Amino acid sequence: MRRYLLLLVALCSLWVRAQQSDVTLNCDKETYDCLLKVSNSNLSNGNIHLFTTTHLDLGWSEHVYDAIIERDRHLVTPTLEKLEKEPLSKKDFEQSTTVLEFFHRQPEQKERLVKLVQEGRLSVGASYIQPYEEMYSGESLARQFYLGKLWMRKNLAGYESKIYYNVDVPGRTLQMPQILNKSGVKCMFITRMEKGVGDWYSPDGSAAMYYSSGHYVQFYQFLGSATFEEFAKRMARESQDWIVNGLNDVAVNKRGVMPAMLNYEFMWDQTPIQNIEPYTSTWNSITKISCPGEPTVSVSLPKFIISTSEGFVEALQKTSYNIPSIRGERPNVWIYIHGPSHERAISASRNGDVLLTALEKFSTVNAILNNNMALYPKEEIDEIWRDKIYPDHGWGGKSGEVTDNLFLECFTRSQNRSAVLLDKTLVSLASGVNSKEKKGTPIVIFNPLSWTRSGVTTTRIAFKKGELQDVSIYDINGEKLASQLSTPVYYDDGSLRTATLSFTAPNVPSIGYTTVYLKPANKSIAKQLVNNSVIENQYYRVELGKGGVKQIFDKEFNCDLLNTDKFMAGEVFTVESVGNGAGEFDAIQPISLNGFDKMSNHDAEWNVIEEGDHFTRYKLRNPIKNAVIELQLTVYNDIKKIDFDIALKNWDGVLYREYRMAMPMANKMNVSYEVPFGAVEVGTDEAQGPAGERYQTPNQDITIRGIENWISAYDRRIGVTLSSSVVAVDFRDPTDKNNPLPILQPILLASRNSCYGGGNSYLQFGDHNYHFSLSSHKAGKTEGNKFGRGENEVLHTYYNPNKAKTATLPESSSFFSVNDPNLIITTVKRAENSDDVVYRLYNISQNDTEHKLVSPILKNKGTKKRLNIIEDEVSNTDITRVGKYAIETFMIQ
Repeated sequence: MRRYLLLLVALCSLWVRAQQSDVTLNCDKETYDCLLKVSNSNLSNGNIHLFTTTHLDLGWSEHVYDAIIERDRHLVTPTLEKLEKEPLSKKDFEQSTTVLEFFHRQPEQKERLVKLVQEGRLSVGASYIQPYEEMYSGESLARQFYLGKLWMRKNLAGYESKIYYNVDVPGRTLQMPQILNKSGVKCMFITRMEKGVGDWYSPDGSAAMYYSSGHYVQFYQFLGSATFEEFAKRMARESQDWIVNGLNDVAVNKRGVMPAMLNYEFMWDQTPIQNIEPYTSTWNSITKISCPGEPTVSVSLPKFIISTSEGFVEALQKTSYNIPSIRGERPNVWIYIHGPSHERAISASRNGDVLLTALEKFSTVNAILNNNMALYPKEEIDEIWRDKIYPDHGWGGKSGEVTDNLFLECFTRSQNRSAVLLDKTLVSLASGVNSKEKKGTPIVIFNPLSWTRSGVTTTRIAFKKGELQDVSIYDINGEKLASQLSTPVYYDDGSLRTATLSFTAPNVPSIGYTTVYLKPANKSIAKQLVNNSVIENQYYRVELGKGGVKQIFDKEFNCDLLNTDKFMAGEVFTVESVGNGAGEFDAIQPISLNGFDKMSNHDAEWNVIEEGDHFTRYKLRNPIKNAVIELQLTVYNDIKKIDFDIALKNWDGVLYREYRMAMPMANKMNVSYEVPFGAVEVGTDEAQGPAGERYQTPNQDITIRGIENWISAYDRRIGVTLSSSVVAVDFRDPTDKNNPLPILQPILLASRNSCYGGGNSYLQFGDHNYHFSLSSHKAGKTEGNKFGRGENEVLHTYYNPNKAKTATLPESSSFFSVNDPNLIITTVKRAENSDDVVYRLYNISQNDTEHKLVSPILKNKGTKKRLNIIEDEVSNTDITRVGKYAIETFMIQ
């Protein structure tokens, strides 16, 4: 607490103490020239807004549980005490969890904090935490502001936070400015990029202002200067830089403003904090400057004033115009920290993203069908969201195992709770389907996506002794479907006891369901399994090779998909991977070919393990350095896709190893991938050039990217899309960066170290499992997006549900759909403040469109309103138009 008292005493004494008398600064020629330029600029007699916050990961200097206590004792409590004693002092907190944690520990102190917020002396960032943006789905990013800005509005007497802090992460996802803009957040405070201000645009044309100080420690370092003269030199340079790169055209009769963001971590040396008062007070008193060989001259320099981040933004917007702009994605340089280095946690997170939004959609349906919105489990869903989006960018750190395990626990709990509630909801809905018993035993299949699709699904089936020998599956029109039994178990009389049934469910309606029927069949003659080097069906000719798939020939497009001169398709290879994942490095720490190994270096045989009408499945077990790889290949006969399931087994946890899967394309092709609420085309949709500060690699040249569900290679004629269960993917040849042919490479695992001194190693012992699916299609994001999302947002299947006596639902129906295939509904939910229905969608295309929501269950609702992301009404707007690449939210009353 003493450290914070020092800080606040220093800040307050700066303004309550009488200013020094006029000061003549004796300085060197560089400082002299800089200050003359500042004095003759629009910054003359302006203000330097000094605002202070303490950057804290949820857990870094201590694990999360200790850090929560530290934030109370050394940040929040002393801040309240000093702000109450010193009426001119002000403070920023970076995120809403700082306040939420404090209220949990000291609920009786709520009124004190709210009062300071209402006085404008305490500012709080609008997000729940400071995330790796590409780690989360679009809905998870939107919920940052439900649990941040909207929560604070409800709990801090209407407070409207306008600032998004994410000062540590060197990455920005494509649609983040639009998310901020449509959440009522004006500006993001970021660092680890070129210092300055600007408007950062998303592809729809919406923008949020940004401010970067270069690195968040910069002003702290200024205050750490050994002498005032050194501090003045640094401030002179900074002021001149601000005139050139930050200060924009200043309105007539307005004074320019510049920021001084004091952002540091409380465990650091406090000497700079003790220098605040003498250094800033002396600076404010400078009226003349002198230099050997130059005349003493009078100057008018900008003066330090106590402010907040919101105060600075408001002043800047009032005084300046013609602010520069940035457009596009900044790939995250720290991509290794969360995906490859914490595979199990991020897998649970990605599953949770899918399950939780499906839960919202079908819970809304269930409540509407029962004419009782109280059935929507809002409190439980809100709790799950709090777990789902709690892990921030502070993986590792001191006692990092504790923090990492807590984050894993949060993701796993959100995944599991979502799955349980979704299952309960779908069981209820399935019981309401008026299936036709004469057609057979019903199987009800639910589709959480907003387009009609056919997809592979599985369900476990069980029968009484003597009931049947085999099964057949029929759609609602009586058409027989290809199906297959896996792992069947038979009674001693030869009748079927249990099995896993797999089939392709046809034309499952958008956010809806369909029914198929199971009938007894004569026992089929078991096929004799024979290993072949070629698998062929109506879609593909697949050639197996040493270590993977040698070639895939697409019969529709009459072309080979692969170039396997270096890597087989589905082949796992390993490289040396020395690095931290996060840290003060200027580019993604590269892999090396030391200890390189790949599956095709070892002798192993493909073995067919299943073959039937629905699919053929082969398995390859291969040793590889430090592990064993099991590659399971499934080629489907009735749908155009191939599954690659990988098990990394017997991994011995050696530090600095990395494993990737290869998918080498046959031709020179463009690459695109899914991001939250959109897609990026490599070479087109990145922010131009390097990010600046220490980061000098052009954004377009960063080849490891964070993806949502898929990555695609395409040319004018054909696209090849790979769905992915992992977040980090490379697309350039790791053995030859000059190779123009893309090699799609999901990064399965990397055993790197925490960048915290003495932090934990991310060894991830044990077995790891991954799922990828490949399909080829006509070029275009729409088809690739439908396939990639569909493979990760699976169909949910219920065998022989208990039919309710009041079952009235038809055999097949859509609950919600939208008219344009380029529009993707991401959620349908109960409104935050009423029993109305809210839905959100985004436009993946470059064209404006008119949207129409079709819902047979909303018969008594018709009034539509456009909302912003956190569900504030947007007045006087067209309620049907959805602009290019836009994210839009609507309410049906």
